[in-house]
Amino acid sequence: MGNGWLTFWVFVNTVAVGANVIFSFFDKSMNVCNMVGTPGSGFGPSGEGYFRLSAFGHRENVIEAVERIKKNLK
Repeated sequence: MGNGWLTFWVFVNTVAVGANVIFSFFDKSMNVCNMVGTPGSGFGPSGEGYFRLSAFGHRENVIEAVERIKKNLK
């Protein structure tokens, strides 16, 4: 998915928990973390197993979103 430099998106790797759980991850992100992202599979085969968050807006909000995932979706 690239080197992460100069991108508008944060791709969270969910491969470690199994590609079949991406929609469960999506559901939990909304209902547990109170945030919305997009399953990466919607962006083609390279996005399979990833969850996409927007990095538009304030950096602090992106950091908080990642922290919510780390805390609540282990």
